[in-house]
Amino acid sequence: MRHVLILEDRESVAFPESHAQGLIPFCQGNRLLRVERRFDLWRNIFQSGARSNGWNQMHRLNASEKRGNGLGSMEVVTPVARFIVEAFALTGPTLGMPIGSFTAFFDGGPASAAELCATIFDTTVRREAAWQIAIRESYARNLVSSRPFANANYFEQRQKELDNDFTHPLETYPRALAEIGNTEGCIRRCNFPVTALPSTEEVEDLIARHRNRPRLGGSSDAHKTECQARQIVKTVQPLPSWSDLLREGLTGSERQQRYEDRRRT
Repeated sequence: MRHVLILEDRESVAFPESHAQGLIPFCQGNRLLRVERRFDLWRNIFQSGARSNGWNQMHRLNASEKRGNGLGSMEVVTPVARFIVEAFALTGPTLGMPIGSFTAFFDGGPASAAELCATIFDTTVRREAAWQIAIRESYARNLVSSRPFANANYFEQRQKELDNDFTHPLETYPRALAEIGNTEGCIRRCNFPVTALPSTEEVEDLIARHRNRPRLGGSSDAHKTECQARQIVKTVQPLPSWSDLLREGLTGSERQQRYEDRRRT
């Protein structure tokens, strides 16, 4: 067996973005082995903003229904960042996945849904990378203080993210985002175009507009205002509504029954 395809069309438990670490010994021992994790963005990664916790998932479903069966575009940033940065770290010296052995594929679904994913990546995921670069540059220029992860390695950063829920937890996020499509990287394929990283002008504009604030990004008023202004995303056919996609993750479990019971009370 030389080729393994793992279809990730539902969210897994226990830090699913890290599961590929368990494949490293097998890939190191068999350099001809090729493994691909194909992630369904709509049924997996976009939903993983709420960890595998029935209460959180039901809360998101209730919130989606209240806002007209839509996905808040900012909800996708943290889970997308986690998966991108984790895949980026696999081939680094700390983990040691052999180059070319592993690929993460981000599947945006049918053509219309994939086109919507391209828009989300451009307007939200890429914009968050601009904020991250602006934050990093502001620290380097001593324009802001309280750098959240000054001496943390990747794994410490990830834990701090989980503990503190920072919007911009991982300093390698912009670099990892730029690696999508790199033939020597682990995030080599999407079925939709991913736009280039933010321009220098866009980053400098963010720095200039907010340089007098004590903190830039994360919990700053400026960043919160921009995030709140971002759109609610409605799914497109042939996908079900966002609420129905969330409900699929509850179907056939006790959590679905708990959700229905709660609606009746």
